Amino acid sequence: MKLIFTFVVLLLFAFTGFSQNGTSVKGTIQDKSGKPIEAATVTILQAKDSSLYKAAVSDRLGEYLFEKVKPGKYFIKFSSVAHTPFVTAVFEVKESEALNIPATTLAASEKKLKDVIVTAQKPMIEVKADRTVFNVENSIN
Repeated sequence: MKLIFTFVVLLLFAFTGFSQNGTSVKGTIQDKSGKPIEAATVTILQAKDSSLYKAAVSDRLGEYLFEKVKPGKYFIKFSSVAHTPFVTAVFEVKESEALNIPATTLAASEKKLKDVIVTAQKPMIEVKADRTVFNVENSIN
């Protein structure tokens, strides 16, 4: 009896592995010179309402992978530091059909930061563990 029960349990576990529905969506992301972009944020959004479906980060080869994507219409948004965000056209994911997105190229961002000046000023009174310090240079007197 135990042998039959064990066999049935193992059989059920085997079928749950095969019953995973959905497919995979994968691709690569690169810059204009063809170098892969590492740590870019890649989000897959539903086409009907632009809601977030899944998010991923590209690896050191610029590759990303979404697993177990349910059938439907989606689009992908790419963003990375120092690059202009990019959005793909709407595509359809079909049941049990892996989808390879063509290599996506991101343009470099043209925004430049302005100069920053950092200034520091000691407080007029500092309370330390063993003493209290009065900084004269910050006093009006």
